[in-house]
Amino acid sequence: MIFLFHGEDTYTSNQQIKNWKIAFQKKYNSDFPPEIFHYADLNFRQFITDLPSLPFLIEKKLVIVKNFLSESTKEQQQQLQKTLETLPESTVIIFHEQKSADKRLALYKYLKKNGQEKEFPKLSQPETIKWIQQEIPGIPSALALNIYNICGDNLWYLKNEIEKLKLYGKTNQLNKETLVKILTPHPSSSIFKLTDELGSKQTQKALDTFHTLIDSGETPHMVFYMLIGHFRKILQVQSVNTLSPAEMKSRYNIHPFLAQKLIQQNRHFTLQQLTEIHQQFLQIDRQMKSGIIQATTNNQTQLLLAIEKLFLQKFHK
Repeated sequence: MIFLFHGEDTYTSNQQIKNWKIAFQKKYNSDFPPEIFHYADLNFRQFITDLPSLPFLIEKKLVIVKNFLSESTKEQQQQLQKTLETLPESTVIIFHEQKSADKRLALYKYLKKNGQEKEFPKLSQPETIKWIQQEIPGIPSALALNIYNICGDNLWYLKNEIEKLKLYGKTNQLNKETLVKILTPHPSSSIFKLTDELGSKQTQKALDTFHTLIDSGETPHMVFYMLIGHFRKILQVQSVNTLSPAEMKSRYNIHPFLAQKLIQQNRHFTLQQLTEIHQQFLQIDRQMKSGIIQATTNNQTQLLLAIEKLFLQKFHK
């Protein structure tokens, strides 16, 4: 039996793998753990030799192979396909990909035709809010939205933050103030919030959000490069604003949901403004690399001041 699990929602796919392992061992009364292979550590020749072998002392064996389609060579995929064609019924193999599989691959087409495929796409905002409500039964939609706005859409991160709320012990008494006090904003979520505030020229709020990011443990250096990357994405959206979110995913590998958010933020800026902002970020980067701005692991005060100065110069009313 052959299965393919793939997609950007790695939290849900990993949970399904975890449940499968438990169910498999229970169904076949097996104390033997599944064989798990990561392509990065895979001895391919040994793997190809061992895969068709019959299980020892058990009815079936479970084999899990991670990121083979995305990282293996064309020749390896061809060899594996030949092996799969003679795979005994005693072997159950799950191919687990951490992103959407390339549907043009011959191996993907073979797995889809001869096995079972399940794709785990990144959840949309409404789907993520519904997921939060499942994790915290009884929480109102408004508070679930607040959690989403603070923590972002990464389910791994959300799960950890929700566990913090559960340790608080009063999930039925949560309010917006409690969420702000307990939850740690996810950097990517905070960058979106920061950009919205800059775009609407709420400079003081933007500075507050920036310092909240620093206080949560992010270095000015890390936040700076996140901002460069974020404004570069907005600039890409601005330069091709006639493309749909799906087309942006195809051309720039930007997820449609993220593309939609970037399109909304893009409306705050003209192309000239975005170009100037991006150039000023790059100027700060050059000044750091040349030593004009001193930014060491132990002291990033000059970088912090340079970022704040940029905010005040470009975004102040």
